[in-house]
Amino acid sequence: MNRNDFWTIAKRNWRALVYLLVLTVLAAVLVVVCVRRGQEAAQPTPTPRTSAEVRKDAAQTLLDGMTTREKICQLLIVQPEVLTGGSTVTGMTDSLAAALREYPVGGVLLSAGNMTSGEQLAALTSALSAADATAPLVTVDEEGGRVARLMNTVGTTKLNSMYSYRSLGTQSAYDNAQTLAHDIAAYGFNTDFAP
Repeated sequence: MNRNDFWTIAKRNWRALVYLLVLTVLAAVLVVVCVRRGQEAAQPTPTPRTSAEVRKDAAQTLLDGMTTREKICQLLIVQPEVLTGGSTVTGMTDSLAAALREYPVGGVLLSAGNMTSGEQLAALTSALSAADATAPLVTVDEEGGRVARLMNTVGTTKLNSMYSYRSLGTQSAYDNAQTLAHDIAAYGFNTDFAP
């Protein structure tokens, strides 16, 4: 086939040549896209870990390092006097620190007798929290009304029993619970045995 024959056939079939040219360009673009995606897929992207996963790993590491006896102790919440076998505890003592090392309990329940002032109470709860790597629960039973350890000793917000607010609705219950929570947290408690 000579050059003139080629151009004669090309003029007659110009549409087919345009389609062929378009298909060639599309194929080239498709190859470039596939190669680039293949390169991106070949480079793994790191999967970020959520804070919950990090906490779970830290908790598992802590548990893996505990003896069975330590794990059993973690199931208990006790009054500090039970650990020391002595009189009312109002501060961290050598005997209490030794008892917490020997019996690394999961939590300590403080009562009104453990509270003499706001400053003393904050120091005691801070020392209890720092006494163990497991960050024990530092607990109190603060409900309002007759069950008012902090209200009666260190002067937190006075509230009546929660039942007395029943006619004020759920928002009142929520607000009272928030007040109790903020008050006890300010003194270092992280758990309240309240309804």
